[in-house]
Amino acid sequence: MIAKRLKLVYLYIMRINCVFIKWILEVTSMATQNGNVLGTFSATGQSDDTKVSQSGRLRLSFAGTATVRLEEYSDQKAAFIATGDVYTATGTYALNGGKQRSRLRLSCTAYTDDVNYEILQ
Repeated sequence: MIAKRLKLVYLYIMRINCVFIKWILEVTSMATQNGNVLGTFSATGQSDDTKVSQSGRLRLSFAGTATVRLEEYSDQKAAFIATGDVYTATGTYALNGGKQRSRLRLSCTAYTDDVNYEILQ
């Protein structure tokens, strides 16, 4: 009887955890609106990708230190490749230098505090 109740409590807790994790992902992952990608890095990893116009901009804000690099999708390699653009300070940056890129994403490789980002069209 006790084992059955413990199992039910465990399943209930797991369900709460799944709902909570889903909510966190919805809140902190990207929100794509009008082609803009908004999100927060609370761990190292990649943002969702987006097509960026010639006047695309990147806005970063964070309290500690962070290293965020820009990656571009390569059709030839069928993978995202680092562009060489690395951002380590809060600010707004031009992304394309006047040229059209197919798909871009961000990769957070180090951070000491949450990193908020916006890829703007």
